[in-house]
Amino acid sequence: MADITIEKITSEEEIAKCFQIRAVVFIEEQNVPYEEEIDGLDPVSDQFLLSVDGEPIATGRVRYQDDLAKIILKLETDDNFGKNKIIPKG
Repeated sequence: MADITIEKITSEEEIAKCFQIRAVVFIEEQNVPYEEEIDGLDPVSDQFLLSVDGEPIATGRVRYQDDLAKIILKLETDDNFGKNKIIPKG
């Protein structure tokens, strides 16, 4: 059985892994401009990294704004999955 972990991350090394996944999923596969994907909002967001058997495969970013939480998920798969979701607080 696979060892699946999801961790809230803060170190520069872990954040670099998230950027690598985001670059593949959004910039390379979905042709999102670099400036739009790497938007400078990471320092004010909670960052998460999902790994399977120690290999990072997905990242998530949660940014709180007023009464909303914006959740962005990026998963390296053959399906080119990348989604945004806005959820009301509370």
